[in-house]
Amino acid sequence: MNFNKILVPVDFGECSDKAVQYALKLAERLEAEITLLNVDEFFQWLLPEENYQPGELEDALKTRQQLLQQQLQPYLEMGKECNLKIGCAIMRGDSVAEKILEHLREEKYDLVVMGTHGRTGLKHLFLGSIAEKVVRFSPTPVLTLHKSVECCRMEHILVAIDFSDYSRQALEYAAAFARLAGSRITVLHVIERIIYPAFYPEGYYPVADFEPKLREQVLENLDTFCADYGDIDIKTAVAAGRASDEICHFTMENGVDLVIMATRGLSGLQHLIVGSTAERVVRRSSTPVLTVRREVVSE
Repeated sequence: MNFNKILVPVDFGECSDKAVQYALKLAERLEAEITLLNVDEFFQWLLPEENYQPGELEDALKTRQQLLQQQLQPYLEMGKECNLKIGCAIMRGDSVAEKILEHLREEKYDLVVMGTHGRTGLKHLFLGSIAEKVVRFSPTPVLTLHKSVECCRMEHILVAIDFSDYSRQALEYAAAFARLAGSRITVLHVIERIIYPAFYPEGYYPVADFEPKLREQVLENLDTFCADYGDIDIKTAVAAGRASDEICHFTMENGVDLVIMATRGLSGLQHLIVGSTAERVVRRSSTPVLTVRREVVSE
C-alpha cells in the first residue's frame, strides 16, 4: 500500500493551517508529495457580470488568481523547507466539496488531509460540513483533523471495525501506517444497543446485558480477524453502546493518536435518516480520523 501523493484542500483558515502542518509532517514520514488545493467560491466576491466594463471581469479574475497564489506561497515555502515536493492548484466553483471531489475523480491521490470545524447542533444541521461531504463521497481515503491537533503522532492507532470487508480494509490501512511508523494498534468493536419503544422501562439496553458470553465471543472473533498481522503490536477491545460515542470515549481515555474506520457512503434519503457513524466521529473526535470509503449506497 503506497502513500505517494497527498491532497490538502486549504481555505487559509485556522483549520486548514493545521491540516497543512500535519500533512507536511506526515509527508516527511511517508516520503510523499503534496498538492494544495484551493477552491475559490467566486460567487462570494464577484459582482454580476453586467456591473463590469469590457475587460474588467477578466482583470478581476486575474487579480483574484494572483491574490490566491500569494496566499498559497507561505504553505509552498513551508514544504520546500521540509525538502518536500509540493505544488498547488486553484479551482473556481459554487460548491467547495463538489470541486474537491471533482479533482479527486480527475487526479490520482493516495490520501486527502483536511481540517474540519467540528460543527454540532443547529449550526451543523444548516451548514453541514465540507469535510463530511468529502468523507462521504471521496474515492480516496480522507484524514480529517480539528484545529486542536498539535502534532502528527502515530504511536497508537485505533481501528473501529464491524467485521465487514470494509472494516478489514480499514485494518489494512492501519497496518500499513503501523509498519511505517512503528505504531501499536487497538482494534475495537462496539456492541450496539437495542432500541425499544418509549413505553419500555429504560428505552434501550446493551445487547451484552442479555448475552453474557457475547463479549467473549466478540473478542475471539477479533483475534481471528487480526490473525494475519502477527508482525504488528495489536490489541483488541470491546465496548457496548452507541458506536460513535464509544469510539470517541475510547480515543480520549486511551491516548489514541489516529482513528481509522470505514464510512458507508450513504446518500440521499438513506443518509438523512441513518446518518453515518464515521461522520459523527469525524465531527466530534479531537483526534485525527482516517476514513476509508465503502461502496456508495443510493437507494
